[in-house]
Amino acid sequence: MIKDPFGNVVAVQQDMLRLADQMKLGDEIFDDLAKVVEKPAMMFRVHGSKTQLCYMRAIGWNRIILVSAQKKNDHFEVTGYEIDPPAKKLAELYRWADQLL
Repeated sequence: MIKDPFGNVVAVQQDMLRLADQMKLGDEIFDDLAKVVEKPAMMFRVHGSKTQLCYMRAIGWNRIILVSAQKKNDHFEVTGYEIDPPAKKLAELYRWADQLL
């Protein structure tokens, strides 16, 4: 379990563990994921019927990581992890989300 700057609890589910294994990302994915959620450079709340948060941060000099989390009961669950998201996706975030940080 990870806490974001607003105190929201964010959990990493088994699906993400399998995805990391399939993509051969290694164990550093979890360190990076925790860094992004705990200390994001930017944080968004996406408009829509379910509460979704997105966290973004640069890791190192050359990687931007975008983590998405969906509200489930009393916590959030990671639903997406993207390295260097395309500009179009970032533009959509700016358009369809409220920037919290």
